[in-house]
Amino acid sequence: WDEVPMQNEFCQEAVDLTMQDIRSSDKPFGGVTVVFGGDFQQILPVVPKGRREQIVGHCIQRSRLWKDIKVLHLKENKRLSSGTDEDKAYAEWLLQVGHGSANGPENQIKLDPAMKCGDTIDSLISAIYPSLHLINPAEVNDQWFFERTILSPKNDDVDDLNFKCLNTLKGDIFTYHSADAAVTDQAADGDFQYPVEYLNKINGSGLPLSNLKLKIGAPIMILRNLDPSAGVCNGTRAILTRSSN
Repeated sequence: WDEVPMQNEFCQEAVDLTMQDIRSSDKPFGGVTVVFGGDFQQILPVVPKGRREQIVGHCIQRSRLWKDIKVLHLKENKRLSSGTDEDKAYAEWLLQVGHGSANGPENQIKLDPAMKCGDTIDSLISAIYPSLHLINPAEVNDQWFFERTILSPKNDDVDDLNFKCLNTLKGDIFTYHSADAAVTDQAADGDFQYPVEYLNKINGSGLPLSNLKLKIGAPIMILRNLDPSAGVCNGTRAILTRSSN
């Protein structure tokens, strides 16, 4: 069972109870030997809006199963046995990050210059999408976009990056607005109506923006299972080739 420290303790406990029930045994996991793997220096279970103590409290170390677990340590990185000096230096830096010794002022992690694409958002975009402003929308190379991605932990930052990249592409911007009205039961929902302006500011995960801006030739991602048999489902990436109202 890999990456156990990243999972909620309830996951392991649920499997434990299930195995005890199936095997009619009160031993941990019904007497079946289970091997857990993971690194506590990596991310712990995600608790939405949880405090530090809540996150730690859902880790497997706080589970009732922990007293029955024998801890074994892996001390040799087999991947580096034939690696380069650069690979070994990067692995050592990762360990320092995990131990907290690589942190700088205000707990910030100092990156090696070789890991950075400049010091601004524009330099990052130029490094990942070179010559983006020269791309002809009618001759977009989907493989070129497929091999490039910029990741960000916050939705607001993703929107800013998308808008900057979109402005760099050639062509006109098409703006599509979300529905601003809904039919509701006034008796049941009349006291719980929110202003349209407030609803349009909500940026939820998995939802498009209230004002969706697109360009011909821009890469897009499908958020709904529109036609799974044809591969048009949640997570599918595509290139916009036509736009209409």
